[in-house]
Amino acid sequence: SLGHAQDAAVAPLYFLSSDVALPVRLRVSEVRGTFPLGAGAAEDETFAQRFARHVGAASADVHVSCQLFSRGRPLCAAQRTGSTAGDSLRWLEWLSFPAAYRDLGPDAEVRISLFAPRGPGVAVCAGRAVLKLFNERGHLRVGQKELPMPLDAVDSDGAATQSSLLAHAASAQAEAEAVEAELQRVERALR
Repeated sequence: SLGHAQDAAVAPLYFLSSDVALPVRLRVSEVRGTFPLGAGAAEDETFAQRFARHVGAASADVHVSCQLFSRGRPLCAAQRTGSTAGDSLRWLEWLSFPAAYRDLGPDAEVRISLFAPRGPGVAVCAGRAVLKLFNERGHLRVGQKELPMPLDAVDSDGAATQSSLLAHAASAQAEAEAVEAELQRVERALR
């Protein structure tokens, strides 16, 4: 269910997510983090430059893929961002899924993967994260979220490495306002 309080003096009103016909949307903002200063790295290197060296691909060619799951199954094909612009890992893109909030079970999640190209037509997954859409009480999570994303890559010597970075995925204020508008519409219909 989704909660909504009009002011502090009024008890919250709750609506079933099955009443919300809005499509599921997610805004992918940026990937950021830290790497230890490794061999061959300059102190003035940006995170994106260190990341590109670590995965062996230009940061401008990296993209994010998101797949919506509910009840343990994918609800639709994965949605993906375009490649990044310039020498950063920033997208600021909205991804829309062909499913509505009413189609989701309480275990709904978006599985986020960061892909780096390794040649023409070949991309490898450089990291993964999971965004749970509902909290333990069954309320829709709204607002900006920072997700830890373990970074998996293979060094040039073939040894597996892992670092930590943050995937900054947001269902921003505009999404929260759209959900609130839908809740108000449902509230008026129930009167």
